Amino acid sequence: MSRNKKLNKRVQKNSQNDGLAEAVREAQESRVPASQKSHIPSPADLGLEWHDSEETSGSNRIVFQPSVDEKLIIDDGVINKFDIRKLKMALMVLAESGTDMSGLVFIAPGNSSPARERNRYLFIERSFHNKNELITLVKRYVRRSHFMDDGMRAFNQKVKDASGRYLIEESAMSWLKDKKAACWAWCYIKNKNKPIPLPPYQYSQGDFSMHSSAFISPGNIPADIPSFYSETGISDPELTLKGLLEAITAFFDHWLVERHIKYEELDKLRNMWEALNQRAELRKSPFVFLDGGSSDAIDWCWTYAKSKMYGINWFRFGATYDGDRLMLLNSLFQVWECQPDTRKLFVQELRRAWSQRKFRAEHKQRKLFQAYIAPSKKEMLSQIAKEQGMKINETLERLIEDAYSLMKK
Repeated sequence: MSRNKKLNKRVQKNSQNDGLAEAVREAQESRVPASQKSHIPSPADLGLEWHDSEETSGSNRIVFQPSVDEKLIIDDGVINKFDIRKLKMALMVLAESGTDMSGLVFIAPGNSSPARERNRYLFIERSFHNKNELITLVKRYVRRSHFMDDGMRAFNQKVKDASGRYLIEESAMSWLKDKKAACWAWCYIKNKNKPIPLPPYQYSQGDFSMHSSAFISPGNIPADIPSFYSETGISDPELTLKGLLEAITAFFDHWLVERHIKYEELDKLRNMWEALNQRAELRKSPFVFLDGGSSDAIDWCWTYAKSKMYGINWFRFGATYDGDRLMLLNSLFQVWECQPDTRKLFVQELRRAWSQRKFRAEHKQRKLFQAYIAPSKKEMLSQIAKEQGMKINETLERLIEDAYSLMKK
């Protein structure tokens, strides 16, 4: 290669290197932050209002609502601390304020007159008697009520006032901690079987029924319980002491009358229970023969009582377990309003019918056996039966079994 050609290549190479260096310089300059080269105006500089949609602080995410939705923020902490009774009062406050709760909650009658004021009650859909469901319901409708404008403090005060007006103290129901008393009171309330006082000339000497002048005295006036228990949405409880107490408490909470009226009726119930337990014919259950009995026997007794004990709203009562049905029979027998002679006749007829049923059941698998024997042999058989404390047919069966066993040996 000639000297001139080598020189030309060297010049060309140096020129390429200079172009590459220039390109690198330009690239480096382009990486300098834009803020060092020019000023980008902020929204404030442009006179615009800027709202962040969310902001992260530590591990907690805080969501900022638009200003138009600020009224939807409620004090969940306060509502979460309400017990079931206060939650129901919260719903009552919302209903009284005119909040439309889609038929899930309302006060009946809607337009209450002074004459009907005593029968006002709170309806809550059956599926919302669980505490968590009640909390959800209260929060949902507080958001749709005018209390969001008045403020949660006003709502909480209304709930407090309503609780003081309607809720009775649990201590007033301490006598219901006896399961028999609780079951009787629940049956009385649900049955709503109020006695109608008879004219004085119909009172008989020694008549201590609830219809008598002895029972209808200043201290033993029958409780005037409204008939809307089954219309409040309260579910039938488990027939345990806890379940019965909760159901009775729920009824009085749903009953929207001044609580002094509730105290008066609760006292009447207690007086009635004490009066019932002073009567010998009611202290002892007529169904005692069913203790440990079969389901078939209890079914028979339930059907028999339904056909004889008029005035009991049987369609309102039902139970799955034998023990529960027996407990209901005992309580409903005490709730049943009738004259002493009627009650006494019922017990006599019940025992007679049970004995006949039992006799038929025992003889269902037996066959009639007739034979002629000498009178002296019949007398001997009678003496053997009497000596062994058995019936003649049972004695004859025993003699046959013994003779058969000896024959097989």
